[in-house]
Amino acid sequence: MLPRRPHHTAGADHRHGRHPRGPATVTIQIQHEWHLRTQINTMHRHWVLPSGDEARDQIRRRVLFPRKLERYAEGAGFDVLDMTDGSGTGVTGQTAYTVARYIRR
Repeated sequence: MLPRRPHHTAGADHRHGRHPRGPATVTIQIQHEWHLRTQINTMHRHWVLPSGDEARDQIRRRVLFPRKLERYAEGAGFDVLDMTDGSGTGVTGQTAYTVARYIRR
């Protein structure tokens, strides 16, 4: 039996960018970390402000794939009417919107 790794990162990527904020520009470095078992995406951000001050934050999001979201919704009494990412091509982007109607009373 192989030992379980408490945390596995897959698909980590690093991005650098500049974000205009008023007359100045804020520099940001973003690193994404994926925990495959729990389907948690953690985004680590490092901000450098025009004054030279720095700040760090992180955002953790649970990623639900469309079929899993449909099953959760149906199990809670919802009828999924539509699922889209806003592109008009179904669900192919990074964000999805779900329209559902509560049917269980």
